Order: sequence, then structure tokens, then C-alpha cells
Amino acid sequence: MLQVFRSFPGFCRLRMHTKGGTSVAFVEYLDVRQATQAMTSLQGFQISSSERGGMRIEYAKNKMGDVSG
Repeated sequence: MLQVFRSFPGFCRLRMHTKGGTSVAFVEYLDVRQATQAMTSLQGFQISSSERGGMRIEYAKNKMGDVSG
């Protein structure tokens, strides 16, 4: 998953969580333009290890918190 998102310009970090048996990824880019480019390109992208269909990507409702600590 990291390789997929880091291949786009402006990638900052990726955080993964599992919620109700479903993996959820939170990805941060330097700016909205770069995030939009990645989101548009990867919408519906199928991860080879997933049997649940393509990725569903949307903008975050809140900014990612600091992960230092």
C-alpha cells in the first residue's frame, strides 16, 4: 500500500487502521492539488491482495494529527 501512494508527488505519510474487518488507510500529501492528483488516479484501483473490489478514496473530514509520540 505504501508503494502505491508514495509514487505520487507530495506524499508525506500513510497510516493504516483496521475497522470492523476492513482496512482503512489515511494518507497525507503536501497540498490539496497533489492529494487530488493521487485520489483521481487511484480511485477504484484494485490491490492484488484484496477481494473486496477497488479502492474508494475520499478527502478527510479532519486533518491528520501529529504522530510524534
